[in-house]
Amino acid sequence: MTTSAPSISIIIPTYNGRHLLAQTLAHNLRALESPTIEWIVSDDGSDDDTAEWMAEHFPSVKVVKSLQNRGFSVTAHRGALAATSEILFFLNNDMKISDLDLSRLLDELACPDIFAIVPTIIRPSKDNAFESITWGYFKGGWLTPESYPPESVDIAESRPILWACGGAMAVRRDRYFALGGFDPLFSPFYFEDLDLSYRAWQRGWASWYMPLGTILHDHQATIGRLFSQSQVAKIHRRNHYLFMWRNLTSTRLLVSHFATIALKLVTLQWADIGAIFSALRHIKIVLRHRRHRPMPTVPDLTILETSRTGRIF
Repeated sequence: MTTSAPSISIIIPTYNGRHLLAQTLAHNLRALESPTIEWIVSDDGSDDDTAEWMAEHFPSVKVVKSLQNRGFSVTAHRGALAATSEILFFLNNDMKISDLDLSRLLDELACPDIFAIVPTIIRPSKDNAFESITWGYFKGGWLTPESYPPESVDIAESRPILWACGGAMAVRRDRYFALGGFDPLFSPFYFEDLDLSYRAWQRGWASWYMPLGTILHDHQATIGRLFSQSQVAKIHRRNHYLFMWRNLTSTRLLVSHFATIALKLVTLQWADIGAIFSALRHIKIVLRHRRHRPMPTVPDLTILETSRTGRIF
């Protein structure tokens, strides 16, 4: 007897997160109990015996183990490489699935213009903060991404968003790999999901928020256990520069951005100066990406305006 291929692969990146998986994985397996789901835990070189514990307690879950800690983008991508289905669903190890309409999710992702979908993500520990709708704007030489709903937005309605949150996003496998997946340029963390979605938008492949179910983000900061607040801030700022350098295509926006850099340098804004020089260590990779990328079909300002207004171009 042959078994049909899974319709969706759920990929859970983790690093020293055995205690989180103990809280969430059994719950999620029950919430989405289906033979058409392939569960994958991608272990980022943990030293808490995650792989051995998984083999004992969850033998049906595929475990992909790295020998060293490489960060979110590399770990999530390794999970994607191990997946066998046409739809990839990236899920953080601190996420609990309340409900999810898989049939409709698969139907919506069959739309030729859709790249990724994010369901309703709620953070109970933060007054039920809503984390799914993302948008952005460019002002003063700076692209600012926001991760809360713009004013007057009805969260009961589907809408295009700037980026699909890597903590709970479903994406088409063919387009994920066509884009090269999450970029290790942004290791160890931050901006890899925005970068991936933005590059998809440039090809005309949209990311959407759709209320197809609810996922509870029981936020437990793995990053905070490994890095100081100062280190996190430095990595975030460096990757913000790398994102803009890698992805902005508008000559006007780039001129404005580099004028802002010049201003930061001459006014001795030390936090930014440190981030700029840290980002410059990766400039050869950035330039190689820019040389070899396909010609964008959707301009920067159109992408940003679409995410802000929710009106598709």
